[in-house]
Amino acid sequence: MLSSADPIEQLRGWHRCYTAVHRRGTRALADLRDRYGGFFDTAAARQAVAERNRDAAQDFTNHLLPHAESILTQARTALAALPPARHHSAWKLLLDDLDTATTHSHRILAAQPVPTARHAALWPYITTWAEHTPVVRGLIGQHHRPAVLPSLSAQEQRYWSGLVQAARGRGTFDAFETWYDTTGQQITLAHLDGEDATVLALAGDLGSPQLHVLGHYPDQDTAARAVPPPVPPGVLRPDVSPYSERVLSPEVPVQDLTQDVLEARQTGDVADLLLSVTNGTGPAGVMTRLGEFVSACAEFGDALDTRDGQRLAARLHDLAVQVSQLTGELRAVGEDMAATVGVLPPYRTANPRHLPPAPPPPALSAQRPAEQGPTTVPTGIAPRSAASPRR
Repeated sequence: MLSSADPIEQLRGWHRCYTAVHRRGTRALADLRDRYGGFFDTAAARQAVAERNRDAAQDFTNHLLPHAESILTQARTALAALPPARHHSAWKLLLDDLDTATTHSHRILAAQPVPTARHAALWPYITTWAEHTPVVRGLIGQHHRPAVLPSLSAQEQRYWSGLVQAARGRGTFDAFETWYDTTGQQITLAHLDGEDATVLALAGDLGSPQLHVLGHYPDQDTAARAVPPPVPPGVLRPDVSPYSERVLSPEVPVQDLTQDVLEARQTGDVADLLLSVTNGTGPAGVMTRLGEFVSACAEFGDALDTRDGQRLAARLHDLAVQVSQLTGELRAVGEDMAATVGVLPPYRTANPRHLPPAPPPPALSAQRPAEQGPTTVPTGIAPRSAASPRR
């Protein structure tokens, strides 16, 4: 199924398999829940969990675990070759976390003779690999890519910066893609005045006076090849996993929307969610949990660590306590966010699942903003490590 020749493709292929298994298991469990979130057939629920664990364990032990040490070695080598950045120590901890998960997986395979118990014991370590795979893949993929920001002459910089400022003043500045490079520098691609023939590459916070133009290019592909490649975006909350089981009842669908915000990496994802709850066609009961949802969206704006993000977050904090005016204003914020581009900075890494979390990284400068229901499940769903308790 997977070739060991290309570690990036190997990880991507295995990750697709894991995601399919997880989605299939989640769907099977959802079909067995009653309107209050409990299981109406606990035996069938246990069987669904056992099948999920079995399928995940087979893919993991056959196609990824034999190559795990080699993959981690390549990722560590790539990390060591990168210029220093505030998020690299947290990435190193995630690699150590995967090393721990790999060691425990080998021990379980050697010591646990009962297949069902072995599969259940492996599940949390398999999920750890799924959670951290984007960082590993991103590290290995940094080889043979541009590492130095291009630069314009002082005269060209003044000329293009003036055009950018004028376009922003007219509202014709169209930023359409943004990412962070390995040093933590934000890079954005944009058009001016509806002119798609020229793509500008810029570095820095879009809302900051220190934003500067890196270069101008005939198309998006040329621009992307000329600047350093992206690294995986950060996460909003380190203890939230995209693979946690969602327990929903028809009366509280906003929980699903809130979870989508917590798992979001880019502003477009959050903007779509904001607009979906203000278009008048949302499910019944959405307003009862809207305060929690808006607070989570505000947290995402803060976490962007940009001036635009801080501005959007401040508006959302106000909205959380002004429920009577919420629907119309929330729609306006969603439209505003849809007009911006942003990704979570890479130093917002997930916590390790089997080791103590890393201390928070130091602030970059004085101008940088500071960072800021129990459900019964069937036996066989392994809990997360005590180092990272589930909310």
